[in-house]
Formats: sequence, C-alpha cells, structure tokens
Amino acid sequence: MSYSMPILKYKPRALVYFTASKKHLSFYPSCWAIEELEDRLAGFSKTVHAIRFTPAAPLPDDLVRDIVLVHVREIDAGRQ
Repeated sequence: MSYSMPILKYKPRALVYFTASKKHLSFYPSCWAIEELEDRLAGFSKTVHAIRFTPAAPLPDDLVRDIVLVHVREIDAGRQ
C-alpha cells in the first residue's frame, strides 16, 4: 500500500497503483506510459497520471501489459 492505494512494485519503485470507486476504477501507471500509448487510450477518461475505466468497459489485457512494459523499460533505463 502507498498513498492509501494498492501498489505493485518493480525494483523497489512504484510500477502501478489502482483504486476503485462507485462510478469507475482507476489505474495509475507512469505518465510516460500514458503519453507513449495515448493513441490506444482513446475512449478512456484519463489525466496525466490516471486512466479511468469501468467493469463494463475495461482496459484490454494487452494494453495493460504494454503500459506496464513501458514503465518497466523506463525504470530499467534509470528514468526518474
């Protein structure tokens, strides 16, 4: 847990956070991943740091995988 949210870590760094509310779920990857995959996030509500979705319109598994892989790549490259 970090910032009162469940978190997954990679090489002791935050990889992704996630939360649930009454109206939507939020996925918090890196802003780098959101920027890089912006075209694939069309149709989802997003901010600089979060992607919002619902159980009826979830994030596709391959998109979640690619978002995480972008962040892993950036962590491995030493990006802060």
